[in-house]
Amino acid sequence: MSLTYRANIAVKPTPMKAACSAIPGIIICKEWQDHAAPDFHDAQGYTRDVFAPYEGWLVKAPEPTETRPMKA
Repeated sequence: MSLTYRANIAVKPTPMKAACSAIPGIIICKEWQDHAAPDFHDAQGYTRDVFAPYEGWLVKAPEPTETRPMKA
């Protein structure tokens, strides 16, 4: 069984314009094999390096939300 997560990212009002121009229209959805996989991924240096420049823009850390496929 795979799991799909969507990241909810809250940006502070002051840097909102800069944030929108830096990352316009990006929605990240990932599939994971189990609940431990996203925690392992987030703990990796390369993942932390990607988010480091934006930490001052965020209200809080990104919140992953598990989503489920829609049934036809």
